[in-house]
Amino acid sequence: NNNNNKIEEKNINLTYPERSSGWAQKFCEFWEKGLYCDSKIIIGTRNFFVHSIILAAESEFFAQNLIDEKSILVTGTSPEMFEIILTLCYKRKINIPESKMSLLLIVTERLKFTKIYEMIKSIFRNKPALMDALELQLSSL
Repeated sequence: NNNNNKIEEKNINLTYPERSSGWAQKFCEFWEKGLYCDSKIIIGTRNFFVHSIILAAESEFFAQNLIDEKSILVTGTSPEMFEIILTLCYKRKINIPESKMSLLLIVTERLKFTKIYEMIKSIFRNKPALMDALELQLSSL
């Protein structure tokens, strides 16, 4: 039976340490419904409609680039990775496969999502196997 040979991938729960406030929950509702979004982030063929204030608060890159522009093209990440980051920014938590952690660390550093980057880095420090996977991925770049 081939089902016995499948390797179960572990998920990692990323959660912001501070509690989500009422306004943060409202922004999350607005985002999920596509309401009051004032900026568009283009990654590949996908458009993400977001609140510039949320991205500017979470990322130095977006704080600088969303001042004058309301539509920006972002390279160096995939739509899937960016959706993970947005979910963390809005919902303040997400479960992601362990295998995506290395890439998420790289992308959050590149796009200057400092709080998320530091949170992921602390997980790496506590998991030597993840650190080994990160070093392998970095060496192939």
